[in-house]
Amino acid sequence: MRNFVLDDESSNKMFCKEKSLMNQFKKRFALLLVVAIMCSLSFWLGKRQGSKDAFEKGAKLERERSAWFRASDSNLSVKLFDSGRTEKLRDQLVNGMWISIVPMDELIKNPDASPDDRKAASNVLPRLVEYFYNNPKRIVKPNNVSVANEVDKGLKNEENSNGIDPAEREVLGKLREASKVPMEQLDGMIGAVIDEAHKFDLETQEVLRRHIEQRNFPGQERSVGGVSLMMPSDTGSGRGIDDFQWTGKKIRVSLVRGMLQVNGKEYGSVSKGDTVDLRLLGKVYVNDAERHPITQAEAAPSNGDKSSN
Repeated sequence: MRNFVLDDESSNKMFCKEKSLMNQFKKRFALLLVVAIMCSLSFWLGKRQGSKDAFEKGAKLERERSAWFRASDSNLSVKLFDSGRTEKLRDQLVNGMWISIVPMDELIKNPDASPDDRKAASNVLPRLVEYFYNNPKRIVKPNNVSVANEVDKGLKNEENSNGIDPAEREVLGKLREASKVPMEQLDGMIGAVIDEAHKFDLETQEVLRRHIEQRNFPGQERSVGGVSLMMPSDTGSGRGIDDFQWTGKKIRVSLVRGMLQVNGKEYGSVSKGDTVDLRLLGKVYVNDAERHPITQAEAAPSNGDKSSN
């Protein structure tokens, strides 16, 4: 085996060459790294801009669709009104309110929605809750109608009718056989739509129940002597700061010297800092606890309270 011995000059040349190659590698690696970062940044910015553009296009399309739907719905309402079919018009309007409950509930909870949209939905939804509380909607799943059976029955009756031409009978028989699979597929599609509609009704009913339990009804808040009165949406007049009297079409309220009276019935005393919720007509809540009218026996002082003569 041959031994190679490098002198000092050769060693220096080789070291300088290796150092030069290493510097070139570092420069190329740094350049590649910068290019990769720039490409990634460009891709991310393009993707973000693309998502923004797609969102804006989607929002614009949704606004256009909503405008079309509202225009079509309003046009149908006017036609029903002009024709005197007010019952159909009422059903249509009620159905429009019903199918709006779940989307508005989701809009209120959506952090990506604009504050104005959420505020508008928060103002409208309580009115729908109040309407369906006073006019409960009965949820019944429609019966499935078999289109395949109806078509088969109709063609079979034609096929077996008297006086029919044999060639026509043969055609009807072939048509009846050929229509079975498409009609069964159509039945499946109709059944799926009915199931989804019933599922949506049950979901709406659950959302409505939650809002009723939370007493999310329309109203206005009044402060009387440190007591917060949650009044229903009602036209009327009231007066007083510490002693309060309100007379409206739906409700009459009196809060005098801390004693609460609603529609002529006594509901006991309330104190500063209490919240009285009267938005659910016929019910009185004080600090989220339901109160019932005080009977005369409860209002009358006990024998121990009577002063001796």
